[in-house]
Amino acid sequence: MNQLWQGLLQAIELIFAHDPALWEVMQLSLRVTGVALVLSTLIGIPIGALMGLSRFYGRSLLMVFLYTGMGFPPVVIGLFVYLLLSRSGPLGGLESDLIPALFTPGAMIIAQTIIAFPLVAGFTMAAVMGVDPNIRQQVRALGATRWQTTLAVLTEARVGVLVSVIAGFGGI
Repeated sequence: MNQLWQGLLQAIELIFAHDPALWEVMQLSLRVTGVALVLSTLIGIPIGALMGLSRFYGRSLLMVFLYTGMGFPPVVIGLFVYLLLSRSGPLGGLESDLIPALFTPGAMIIAQTIIAFPLVAGFTMAAVMGVDPNIRQQVRALGATRWQTTLAVLTEARVGVLVSVIAGFGGI
């Protein structure tokens, strides 16, 4: 128990001593998480809105993948990205601006985006489906385009959409 307290005190000392190495690690962590959250939000909200507002062929299958992704352990996602980007993996030798090398911030961003995306899309879909259908009909009756209708429904579901982004952050 004594070692635990010593470790905690040492961590607090490092934070208040403004240790450059510690601050660099914290900044990298915040930057990677922030970029992954923005990417998963930019991808997840439109897909969640599409799935919540429309019925299309393959929607049920997509929902199965989405719900499965919501329950996937992050360690499994990390292993998947590791195998994908390792030298013997399918993307291992294709390092570029879009395909990062293994053990880089880019690889961490990919893994965290894959972790957060199903949460953002799934909760957005649930929030959009929870909006009163009469609002959608009323907006359409007033002459709104499909895009304007989608924005109106997302505005009504804004708290649920915010919860989806927070859940995505929590998943990371």
